[in-house]
Amino acid sequence: MKGSVLTGKTWLLLIVAALLIAAGALNFSQRLSHQPPPWDGVTWVDTSQGVIAKTVEPGSAAFRSQVTPGDHLIAISMVEPIPNWTARDLYINLIGLVYLFVGLFVIFKQGGRSPFVLHFASLCLTAFVFHFYTPIGTYKDLDLAIAFLRSAGLIMFAPLFLHFSAIYPVRYHLFEGRRWRSVLLYVPTVLLLSVATFVFFHDELSRVFPQRLLDYSPNFAAGFYKAAFIQFAIALVASAALLVRRFVISKNTVARQQLKWVVWGSALAIAPFTVLYALGFILTESANPLTDAAVAPLILIPLAMGYSVVRYRLMDVGLFGSPLSLDGRRTCRPPGRGLCLHYSRNRRCDRGDRLLRRGLREW
Repeated sequence: MKGSVLTGKTWLLLIVAALLIAAGALNFSQRLSHQPPPWDGVTWVDTSQGVIAKTVEPGSAAFRSQVTPGDHLIAISMVEPIPNWTARDLYINLIGLVYLFVGLFVIFKQGGRSPFVLHFASLCLTAFVFHFYTPIGTYKDLDLAIAFLRSAGLIMFAPLFLHFSAIYPVRYHLFEGRRWRSVLLYVPTVLLLSVATFVFFHDELSRVFPQRLLDYSPNFAAGFYKAAFIQFAIALVASAALLVRRFVISKNTVARQQLKWVVWGSALAIAPFTVLYALGFILTESANPLTDAAVAPLILIPLAMGYSVVRYRLMDVGLFGSPLSLDGRRTCRPPGRGLCLHYSRNRRCDRGDRLLRRGLREW
């Protein structure tokens, strides 16, 4: 089949992508011109013992002044403004742009009818949102939408990436019999998105619902952010484990080639992120001086996937039209044709090859 075909779902995804790219561009322009308020780099919490430092950002004014978690706030003096740009922020934004480029490349190269394409492009789009979007801190109008979308992207990326890792590259559906059970994978995401709507749009909702029903403590908001991050971390670790397991048990050479770069890229990115940052943040909720080292390898995930698309034709169905099976067999079912050929690598016949080529030409 020559050329890629963009289906209705593909066009809908592209329209959503265009809107999100436009919002990201507006957010970027805001960051260029906005002067953020001063900040000492400490997350202060009000307790019965007074205002206490909960976390201290490495490299901040408080960090250089040797403020540590547990210190009490006695007085307030002049502090440094929050920098608009840090090397870490720009690097994370770059990761988001790589995800976006890879997702759009796959859509336009292979169309919307190829297996995994829409799923893969959706997870790339959500990754772009939570890597690239950065609220400036006003939390009004566009900035409020940016903050919500960033949180929503993080929440939605987790099940999309886990789902993709569970089926790629040998299955169309997570459950072949009762496909509706795949929805259970997204139940935590729906709950977290509902809480995110409640947290971010509290003031707007209070105009409709009684105020007493919408009040929440700062600890509730902190618990929500932590729950979203825990879901993200668990999904990354589980996805890497699934990809490694499939690579190990697969007997098909082509499937192993398809998985090789994705497996190595995911493992080398997720392992240091989990060990150097995620575990410490979940257990102690404290900043880690090794954060930069933990974040740096994350770019390997979209780069490995992008390289696999170009080098090993990650989702290409231009020849065979269906995913590979683990036993080394392929199935060709061109849409709208009765042709259905099965063959094994160690038993190929000339007549079957001629029929296959003829059927593909007619298709």
